[in-house]
Amino acid sequence: MASSREQFVRNHFKGKVNALLAQAYLPDHVRRLLDYVKTFYQMAFDPAYKLPRATKALIVFVLFYFIMPFDLIPDMVPVSGLLDDFVVSAYLFKKLAEQIERYRAWRRSQGPLIDVED
Repeated sequence: MASSREQFVRNHFKGKVNALLAQAYLPDHVRRLLDYVKTFYQMAFDPAYKLPRATKALIVFVLFYFIMPFDLIPDMVPVSGLLDDFVVSAYLFKKLAEQIERYRAWRRSQGPLIDVED
């Protein structure tokens, strides 16, 4: 059974990603971090991929933080509003870099990735 946090992430993730991608100017480094955030989502919710429970919980927490507009630095604050979201995401990427690459290799062998932008 999915937790309320997992359900919140499933319901709001695509909207947040699409809103960010719709911005007129999105620096390349932000686009790269956004790609990793999308991979976190894919890892956590890919039904065919077996992810350790603790790893999934950590990813869901970071995605929840990423989606929430009111966090350490509210998203409405110009320029720096998303900074804390991406710092937390970059930390998770560094912590899970090896697992991310294993997932991507596994997913390539299985077929296309889950589309998180539709």
